[in-house]
Amino acid sequence: MKIAILICALTIGIVPLVASPRAEAKGEVSLGEKLQLGSVRIRPLSVVEDSRCPIEVQCGGLNRIIVRTEIRGPASTKIRNFEIGQLREVEGAGGLMLAAVSPSPPADTTIAPAAYRFTYQVR
Repeated sequence: MKIAILICALTIGIVPLVASPRAEAKGEVSLGEKLQLGSVRIRPLSVVEDSRCPIEVQCGGLNRIIVRTEIRGPASTKIRNFEIGQLREVEGAGGLMLAAVSPSPPADTTIAPAAYRFTYQVR
């Protein structure tokens, strides 16, 4: 029966959906807020360092942001520092990455902690 349905679906242009073993998921959260991605809950605790270059300025030095993050998995809770683009193995989720941070730093002021938005991605 499954073969007949698959052949029928392919002949009329419908592609059956196949679930991947580990689908990507991402979400955005503020400092102190909790974000559920699959079986893990993520909560950014603090900005340890924000040495990103302002968008109007050319920098030759450091250009990074480090966010202290709490990760609650099915069996444990850990606190780790994350940098943008850094993929870390996390129990129950595979890989977790800090994918983006906004806003970009202005040239003349600092960013208020409540203004930060963090995008985390599970891979």
